[in-house]
Amino acid sequence: MAKTKASAKTGPKAIAGYVRVSTEAQGNQGFSLDSQAEAIRNYAEKSGLPLVDIFLDVATGAGSESIIDRRGLRNALQACRDFDAVLVVWDWSRLSRHAASTSELRDLLPASDRIVSLKEGEKFRADTEAARIAKAEHERDEISRRTKAGMKRKKDQGAVFGNPDINAVQPKGAAAFKAKADAMVREIVELLRAHPEHSALTRAEVADQLNAKGSRTLHGQLWTAGRVTVQLRKARQLLDEDTVETLPTFGIF
Repeated sequence: MAKTKASAKTGPKAIAGYVRVSTEAQGNQGFSLDSQAEAIRNYAEKSGLPLVDIFLDVATGAGSESIIDRRGLRNALQACRDFDAVLVVWDWSRLSRHAASTSELRDLLPASDRIVSLKEGEKFRADTEAARIAKAEHERDEISRRTKAGMKRKKDQGAVFGNPDINAVQPKGAAAFKAKADAMVREIVELLRAHPEHSALTRAEVADQLNAKGSRTLHGQLWTAGRVTVQLRKARQLLDEDTVETLPTFGIF
């Protein structure tokens, strides 16, 4: 059931994570989807709040329309409203690089302070974040201006730019990431099936059994009760619905 903004006065009841890279190459070379997600899981575990899910996009954060264009972000914002959750990101640039998006993001959350940026280490406040976004947007535009000027000079000299296969390449990183996460859920499903009383297994017990089998998280770490929460929920949902043969599309974790 969706929560109202008034209910947010008592504080968030859960955490919804959001990770983003602009391209597959950025994910491989920069702060990857895996790394961002692991930071969010660690934060959730320390906070004591349940992690609803971690949502992803492989898309640009620039431009006033980027919020509309990113399905992962829209789903994360909806989860914040549905579960009275706080939105947790690695840094503000994962959400937006456009100053005009500030008020729109605030309107889509249960309360204006419901964004936590782990890199900055502080909650969202309209004035300070608006200034930071404006600065980031200015820096981005300046970089873009210099890049375009440099490309023009190269083109004038006969250089050819562009990758005709770019539209096919970008989604591959996200697809591979989801495939690994789905396989991990299947592994937990099989573990639960081996226990007639699997519904009585605690998160810690499931984590211990995964560790004993040599299984590790997507980030290569040992399982804990906090790290197994989302995957275990999905595995139990599959068993309840008896649809393991065709694994549905979840978020990424």
